Amino acid sequence: MKFSSIAIACLTLAGAAVSTSAWADKASLLRATGNVPERAECPANTEVNRSGGVLKCSVTLVFERGSICPPANKPNYVTIQMAGADKCLPAVTGDVVSVPSAMNPVAGPPKLKGQSGLPGDIMGYLTAVGPAALLGPDEGRYQRVVNPGGADKFVAEKIVHLWPASYPVHYTLGKNPANGVSCPNGYNDVTGRSQDSLGCERIEKKRPMCQNVNGIGWRLEVKRGEDRCQGPTEGPTKPEGEHAGPGNDWDLDTDAVGNEDRWVRVSYTRPVGR
Repeated sequence: MKFSSIAIACLTLAGAAVSTSAWADKASLLRATGNVPERAECPANTEVNRSGGVLKCSVTLVFERGSICPPANKPNYVTIQMAGADKCLPAVTGDVVSVPSAMNPVAGPPKLKGQSGLPGDIMGYLTAVGPAALLGPDEGRYQRVVNPGGADKFVAEKIVHLWPASYPVHYTLGKNPANGVSCPNGYNDVTGRSQDSLGCERIEKKRPMCQNVNGIGWRLEVKRGEDRCQGPTEGPTKPEGEHAGPGNDWDLDTDAVGNEDRWVRVSYTRPVGR
């Protein structure tokens, strides 16, 4: 039963029957289907970490650099040998030993780990994070990958955290996507079947009450089923302290054994950046 101006005045009307825990049915359905309003969801092709009420979205970028000669400290070792691990040989051969090949100082464009390139949607999310997201890691992070039948390469990985998909820009100001998003105070995190998303739910409960209308009072009668306001006439209750108006989306949780009912409101909001 939705709370309305009729409920405030406790007028004599033949109200529709109220199902027990209608609010719970609605909230449970939203959770079970994952259709919680305003939830935050990680973009496609991203890695998801959801723990302790915090949702984090990330991608692993792979950077590659080629194997070249000469090394900076051996300018005369210009010939590359690709048998096993690449080596550099001097221009004039003799008894001089070879040295390991060097790493190209310029990396190629990054790839998404497990893919041959960088999907366009991920490129858009990385651009939103900032230009530094596409920069390769420090040189010390690169490891040689030996190619027995060809040129070696040097490979490094970098984890970049992203904001959830379609996340409002003003929610990100002064925040770091590496810290993820979480529910604001007063809201609990709910997920349903969607493990790559986070929704925020608040459940408010209030006692039923009756009020005076034009100086005439009503009293609350607790009944098995729906509690009612009794006075010169009979009418429905309202949530304690509430007044009718747009957006007051209250449901009545009736008690089947004769205890006092409760008015319940379930509201949702978007997780906030941390």
